[in-house]
Amino acid sequence: RYLDFFEVETPTLRGFALVQTYIEAKSLAAWLAAGRVFSEADLESLADRLLDILVYLHARQPPVIHRDIKPTNILLGDRSGHDLGNVYLIDFGAVQDCVAIATTLTIVGTYGYTPLEQFGGKPVPASDLYALGASLIHLLTGITPADLPQRNLQFQFAELVNLSPNMISWLHQMTAPALENRFSSARIALQALESEIVLQPIVNNSGQGGLFNTAIPVPAEIKAWNWGAFLLAPFWLISNRVWIGLLA
Repeated sequence: RYLDFFEVETPTLRGFALVQTYIEAKSLAAWLAAGRVFSEADLESLADRLLDILVYLHARQPPVIHRDIKPTNILLGDRSGHDLGNVYLIDFGAVQDCVAIATTLTIVGTYGYTPLEQFGGKPVPASDLYALGASLIHLLTGITPADLPQRNLQFQFAELVNLSPNMISWLHQMTAPALENRFSSARIALQALESEIVLQPIVNNSGQGGLFNTAIPVPAEIKAWNWGAFLLAPFWLISNRVWIGLLA
């Protein structure tokens, strides 16, 4: 929280200073550098609290989009008993910085944590979800998102962590490169996390367009199965003597 401001003027320095509330906590990046290991339960607790913050911010009119969520901008207090510690989202300096003037565009964000639409100068609330998901993956793997292997722009981290299938699916949907495959809001992402039910985006198993994702190739065995199911149907009728009942 901002408390006050003042000007600084010395023989060698002149500037403007803001006074903010001091928080007795370290950033997630500092905890990671100190060797702290985060379990799946820790991850869920962190995600739950940060999504609560995003639900509040994104519900403002107009929505407040942080645009620069990353481990250095998330503070975590000392653990207290079984409690993870207090969680804080800081550095809102980027909130009002992403503006377009004529043909000049200022891109705010950190590479690896920033989704494609934000690089295009069109951040939306779901852009913060991508950054949060990338930050959580960084905590789990110890690898910055920019250095993680990718396939079709999707982070490939499942083999590097020991997580439940539901949590892996949830993180995949948080960091989906395409907006239509990502959670559409922090509230929906929070509900999916708490219910442990993650709805997967429709994938292509027909080779056709429309509702399907034609970017995903159809496996050869599925193609063969489709043809087999079509061709074997008459033989099934004959072998089970269904034709006798039809003729009768």
